[in-house]
Formats: sequence, C-alpha cells, structure tokens
Amino acid sequence: MSITVVGSVALDSIKSEAGAVERAIGGAAIHFANAASLCTAVHVVGVVGGDYPFEELEFLKKRGVDLGGIEVVPGGKTFFWKGRYEGGMNQAVTEVTELNVFEGFSPKLEGGRDKPDFLFLANIHPGLQKHVVELADDSAFSALDSMNYWIDNSREELEAVARMVDAVIFNDQEVRSFTGQSNLFSGARKILDMGPSCIIIKRGEHGVLALSRGWTVALPAFPLDRIVDPTGAGDSFAGALVGYLDRFCGKDRDRIMDVGCWKKALAYANCVASYNVQAFSISGIACIGLEDVVARYEEYRQICQIEGGLDVT
Repeated sequence: MSITVVGSVALDSIKSEAGAVERAIGGAAIHFANAASLCTAVHVVGVVGGDYPFEELEFLKKRGVDLGGIEVVPGGKTFFWKGRYEGGMNQAVTEVTELNVFEGFSPKLEGGRDKPDFLFLANIHPGLQKHVVELADDSAFSALDSMNYWIDNSREELEAVARMVDAVIFNDQEVRSFTGQSNLFSGARKILDMGPSCIIIKRGEHGVLALSRGWTVALPAFPLDRIVDPTGAGDSFAGALVGYLDRFCGKDRDRIMDVGCWKKALAYANCVASYNVQAFSISGIACIGLEDVVARYEEYRQICQIEGGLDVT
C-alpha cells in the first residue's frame, strides 16, 4: 500500500507566543508525509531549490518516505513563508511569501508514483491538481485540499477537479466560501452533489465534521493545554487520515467508505494532528511513533466514548 502526495515543499520562519524558528522545514507535502508515514509508505512530489536541507529529512527516509519525486532546481530558491500567530493562534498573519521555484512547479508522476493506492492533492493550483489526477492511475482513492485564494480566483477549475476526486478536505470557512452556504451541513451536501464520496471539514479547535451520502461523523479536537505552532496542522491531519485509511482499510472501496472505519480514522487523525501543534515545524510528529498515538487515542476515545481500541498491528 502507498500514498502519493503532490504539494508544496517549503521553508518557514514562524513566530508565536511560544517562541520562534527561522527557515524551518515546512510545506503541505512534507507535513502530510510526516504524519502519513507513521502508517504507510509515502511518495512526495514537489519542487525545491538548491538551498533545501534534505539532511533534515533523513528520519522520513527511515520511515519509508520516497523523496525522489522532489525536483531540485540547481541555483534556485525554495518556497519561503514567514508568518506569526497572535492571541488564540487560530489565524496566521503572513509577513512574507516567496514562491521562488514553486511558482513554476509542474508535477510529474514517475517511478511508480503514478500508481498509488491513495492520491492526495495538497493545496496547489486546481489546474495542477486536475493535471495530477489525469496522470495517476484512476483506481487510486483521491482526495484534495484547497484554500480561499483558489476558491476566489480559480473557482471553475476547482469545481472541475472536485468532481473528479473521491474526497474533499476543506476548513469550515472554505466550505462556506465555496458553496455560498452559511450552514455547514447544507454546504457539505452541496459539495457531495458535485460528485465526491465524502467531505471532511476541518474546524480547528472545534474538531472535525465529515459527511458522505450515508453517514455523518462529528468529533472534537483533542484537548490541549498549550499550543506552540499550528502551522501544518491541517496537512498533518490529512496525512494521518489518509495514512490510516491506506493501511487499515485497503483498496476495497466499500470498506474505505464504512462509517466505522471513518470514525477511527478521523479520531486517529485528530490525535496525530494534536502532536503537530505542540512543537514548531515538523518536530512534534517527527519524534513520535505509533505507540504514542495509540496511547493518546486511548485517552481520546474515553473522552469521546468511542467503542474499541485502535488496532495498529
């Protein structure tokens, strides 16, 4: 089993009430792979400049992450983002965005990366997402993420690719913006009418809401006393979710869409994402293993009254 993720590979400078980091590992594809690799093999497709510190990703290689799909542009500069979090840290304040080599990113699926069991389209231009779907094996279970910028500026292309995938992952604001519906349930059903089998709505500190045509699941976030850095939390959640589905639900579409499987997958993803926000950059998840997630899940399921332990054998 394996996942191919296509998205940004970046360097981030971040400041929050807990401190600051400079040019730390970031990007949607890396946050996704960091979380997904706890469960399964991951192929990363992206682009970086010659300044990218691949040595900091050796731990991902040991987890079975394939970084061969990351194109290196000699002499180029890696996508850079600088921002800060204030107050409740629900929203980042962007100070600097330098697309650099990412501006000319043209994804290529080679070396078996076109035949994954699961395909995740991280937050990139929807035209590129559509291109990747067309390149990949159509038997892959596909999911996409996006943001308000693409909703506002490339709506038609985003609607087109949303019709091609199995799952859409948005936050609550994006659902309202994309559908024009103030009610999340109405907005979610409007997205389902476009064609996806399910919609997953990230709600930050309020948890997650997921719907298919046959079931609805709502779960709270894992309660934390302190948040250090929310950057990449949504990508880590998506990585953990898809990673769990890949490892424990297999290629059987009926099993993948079983509500029982989704309840555990969403709960698992909440637990993994909670580790992400407890440290800067990728270090919150980089230093844990499945046994840590299982321990947190046991605490979480007592809070949520979820029946049955987490089978990760």
